[in-house]
Amino acid sequence: MLDPDDTIDDISHRIQALQGAEVPPITVVPPFFVPPLPGPPVAGPLWPSWYEPPHLARAVGNELLRDVARCFGLTVADLKGRGRDTMLVQARSVCARLLRDRGLSYPHVGRILGGRDHSTIIHALDQFGMYCNANAMVRDTYQLMRAREVVDG
Repeated sequence: MLDPDDTIDDISHRIQALQGAEVPPITVVPPFFVPPLPGPPVAGPLWPSWYEPPHLARAVGNELLRDVARCFGLTVADLKGRGRDTMLVQARSVCARLLRDRGLSYPHVGRILGGRDHSTIIHALDQFGMYCNANAMVRDTYQLMRAREVVDG
């Protein structure tokens, strides 16, 4: 077991020995500094093939909203707006289903559809089957857009 007095004496002797020693300067490197990797930069995308960057997804989402709005006789502003008419709600559910089929998250779909909460998107998708059974226009628009994605994509 160490005696505290011996430890303090040992530390004080080391300090006295170091007082005359030359101390090298300390170089401070900011914590955000990352040295460059050796070799040439990597060509190609910086993300995996399954990831769709938000700016690309937003552009694709806006095209999809435009096409669905056209099928329902609405505008993109209507789909992104706060209206709750039956036709608007059903058209939004078609958009939500198509965007989710593309692999976008619930929050991302909500942002594309005018800043809606993810729980609103989940509810719209829960109701989507009922809307398809009740309204042939919902079903036909969804099938048309899915068939077009298969051909285009």
